[in-house]
Amino acid sequence: MRTRLFVVVLAAACISCTRADSGASKPPATPHHLAGVARYPRSVVVDSASAPDVDNLSLTADVSLDSVAVFYRRELPASGWSIVADTGDSLSVAIYAQRGGQSLWMRVSRIGPLACRYSLIAAGQADTAGAGGAAGQPR
Repeated sequence: MRTRLFVVVLAAACISCTRADSGASKPPATPHHLAGVARYPRSVVVDSASAPDVDNLSLTADVSLDSVAVFYRRELPASGWSIVADTGDSLSVAIYAQRGGQSLWMRVSRIGPLACRYSLIAAGQADTAGAGGAAGQPR
C-alpha cells in the first residue's frame, strides 16, 4: 500500500514539474508581422506590442551595437529583405528594409560597452509563405 501511494505521489510531482518547466523554457512567440525576421542569437525579449497592421518587438543582447547591426545587414538580405536605408554612429544604428508589401524598421542603441537594446517594427502585409512571397511566386 505504501509503495503504491509513493508511486502515485512521485508521478504527480513529476507531471507538475514537467508542466511548470515546459512553459518557462519556451521562447516568447514571434508576432505575426515579424515571423520572417531573425533574432540576434541569445537576445532577450523585453517588450512587445501588436496591432492588426504592425508589430513591435524590443530586445536586449550582451554584445556590441556593431555585432547586432552587422548580423542584420547580413540576415535581412538573405531573408529576401531589401535594405533601403542604413544610418548610424557609435551610439545607435537605424535600418529600414522592405520585402514585398511589408516594411521593417530597426533601431539598435548602445546601453553599455558590450550591451545593446534593439527594436524591430514591422508593418504591412506579412509574407506568410516565407522569404519568397506567396507560394510559387518569385521574390
